[in-house]
Amino acid sequence: MIYGVAKSWSFTMRCDHAVTKTQGIRITFAKDFYVISSTSCILGGLGTGYSCAAVSDSGTITVKKFLKNDLKAKEVFSFTINSVRNPSVTGTSTNVDVEILSDSGGAVDLGTWTIDNKKFVKGEILKYTVTPQNYGVGAYPVFYDFEI
Repeated sequence: MIYGVAKSWSFTMRCDHAVTKTQGIRITFAKDFYVISSTSCILGGLGTGYSCAAVSDSGTITVKKFLKNDLKAKEVFSFTINSVRNPSVTGTSTNVDVEILSDSGGAVDLGTWTIDNKKFVKGEILKYTVTPQNYGVGAYPVFYDFEI
């Protein structure tokens, strides 16, 4: 992991109880992470008829109806999710909480993963581009596109 950079996070997990395709999942990140608020975050590797909401203030991503098929108890599954940026600070160990939600929104299975600070490495931006959106003289305000 690189501080401050992540297009998506990958999860591989299993639950103690069976999970139906009508249930949901809630992932809560520690305050060091930045969850980008969105009502259309993207989930990869599972179903397609899901709804997803990411909330910056609480650091949560909640996905409803995220499976295309029911899972048996202890069956391993994997998925990716966007809307998260890694911490911009170094040297911290932190937790990520994962809850499987019942159809009514109550927690069924709870889990915590502690991320060791050794999983993070410093990164460098080796190339970036800044382009004005308008080349006209006297334009105000001036907007720029940044590409890393």
